[in-house]
Amino acid sequence: MPARASLRFPRKWWMAATVVVASAIVGGALFGLRGNVVAQTPEPATTTAPSYGPFEARPFTVRRGIGNFAAKLKSGKPITVAFLGGPITAGGGDRGLSALAGNWLRVNYPARDLRLVNAGFVDGGSSLGAARYDRDVLPHQPDLLFVEFVVDDTGREDRLRHIERIVRKARTDDPALDVVFLYAVSDAHREDYRAGRLPQAAAAEETVAERYGVPSVALGLDLLARLEAGKGRWVEFFYDGWRPKPEAYSAYGEALTSALAAMFADETAKAATPHELPEPITRDLVLRPTTRAATTMPVPPPMRRDDGSAARATYAMPVVGVHWVGSPDFTDADGRVLWRLFTQSASANGRRLNPAFGLDRSRWGAPMLWFEEWGYFTGPSKAYLVHAGNGKTNSLTAREDDLPILTFTAPRAGRYVVRLRSGAIAIWGLHRSLAMNVVHFPAGQTKGTSLGYHRTQNRLSDKPNLEIEVRLNEGDDIAFELDTNATTGGGGASYAELDLTIGWFGE
Repeated sequence: MPARASLRFPRKWWMAATVVVASAIVGGALFGLRGNVVAQTPEPATTTAPSYGPFEARPFTVRRGIGNFAAKLKSGKPITVAFLGGPITAGGGDRGLSALAGNWLRVNYPARDLRLVNAGFVDGGSSLGAARYDRDVLPHQPDLLFVEFVVDDTGREDRLRHIERIVRKARTDDPALDVVFLYAVSDAHREDYRAGRLPQAAAAEETVAERYGVPSVALGLDLLARLEAGKGRWVEFFYDGWRPKPEAYSAYGEALTSALAAMFADETAKAATPHELPEPITRDLVLRPTTRAATTMPVPPPMRRDDGSAARATYAMPVVGVHWVGSPDFTDADGRVLWRLFTQSASANGRRLNPAFGLDRSRWGAPMLWFEEWGYFTGPSKAYLVHAGNGKTNSLTAREDDLPILTFTAPRAGRYVVRLRSGAIAIWGLHRSLAMNVVHFPAGQTKGTSLGYHRTQNRLSDKPNLEIEVRLNEGDDIAFELDTNATTGGGGASYAELDLTIGWFGE
């Protein structure tokens, strides 16, 4: 058993804080983590998580400590500290977790060149966090990594697997990398903490922490004790069941910096040595899936019109992650680009929700980015914008300040018919409306004309059923542009189970 040190609350102190209060999860609408949602991430959450523990709730446990990081601090070399987590890590701004920890390090080690990396994200929990490690953390080569997913992982299956993947990825790439687990709280955790035990999501991480010697910090333990003792109310610290106000971030920051100070002072855990990798807890643990290759797209059946006429050439949108992999440009067998993926800023161009939206392509942003491990395309925010979660049908999703644009380039001149349907609509978080404008851009021109338009609202979920006939010249583009009412605060809106087919009916 590795050497470890911990702080514990006195028994009388803890027993005094056992006022029984009903607890419930309040929907986290701002970040879109809970609610009536068709699909928030390509990997769906479940509520059949296995049981772990029990583990005693402690303010922190040092285990093997952060000796490598302490040695790097002492050396005077530049250091990088990364935070990988969910919306609690992502939020708070200059009063959030990463900022508070960075300020404390700069004050206590003023001669050091410190760089902070906030890899917090509004979606996905540890499953997406483990996939994002290679993209959002590894390139920064951190010297210390904080991992925070407990609130996001509540009720999720296989959370232990993903937390273990993060640790093994981190230490496979850098055996000297010190990792610290952080346990934030939600209202649903209060009963566990009253009983002196960690909630199940934290217990899953604690199982990994014990195996790998990772320090852990229960960020909300002191705060919850104060609330249970009547020294404050939940609403003074949280916007809802889990989303921290600045006062809660302050309490989290105090808990974290107190733990850091104790870890730096712990002589049993200050050795600067590489971390050995023990046998994994999870069977068949795959750190990095094999790079996928696109499969040949089958020839779609000819589009037919109500009058019985058949298209001379039919073009269906390729399935992302199956036929469409890697590049935001999709080419046909002759090397012609048929489909492209772009983005545009919602705050700069969006929230118009009318046919005048997106008619100036000079205001578009960069092409989309490919996210290899989960096989989808993202925008600048790195949230998914185009994916096929079932491997059969695509979804187009507007996310906060990221709006997707899909274009089709006419390979020849003539009459075209655009047929677009969606099997499902998903709207969550602060998003309340979703719209799509279908725009024609003549070849080489930046100004376009709306050909068709669809709009729906949350709870109505009217599905699009568009059929548009248009004459195009070779090289003309048809753009499918999404817009919503929200540009901040999490959530998104999707056209899911998309059926998009374009037919060429000749000159």
